[in-house]
Amino acid sequence: MPQTLLLPIFPADATPINDLMSFCKRDGAVYYFHGCLPVFTHAESDLKSFRLYTSQLVVNGICTQAEVVRAFGISFISMKRHVKSLRTGGSQAFFGPRRKRKPRVLTPEVLRQAQELLSHRTPDLGQGFQWRKENDLIPIPTQPPGLSEVC
Repeated sequence: MPQTLLLPIFPADATPINDLMSFCKRDGAVYYFHGCLPVFTHAESDLKSFRLYTSQLVVNGICTQAEVVRAFGISFISMKRHVKSLRTGGSQAFFGPRRKRKPRVLTPEVLRQAQELLSHRTPDLGQGFQWRKENDLIPIPTQPPGLSEVC
């Protein structure tokens, strides 16, 4: 069976990603070409589709992460994150709802513990301590001077 010679023939206005893939921007859309055949398109403003397709190029072995980073001028760490998202969550990771973090609530117990830490109180010694630059503990008064006369 004869082997087919695949020449790197791209459209004239295309920017090569590697020897097989290229892309070009036309009329507000980005077109991806494998040789001279268009394989995918998305709007220039559609970042989710861009992230998905470039990650698919890497995961499927068509391009390396470095080639995509050089061609599009994106950061290497963001490319790594997108590829990891595709490998762990599939395409739903790009188009699904974003995970939201729960707000942290200061309960009275947590507030009390924080105040105790800020006061440098040590419960076993019963008096406060303060750190100096030399990491030596020096005692500090539990009440400011003059407060006992006012109260």
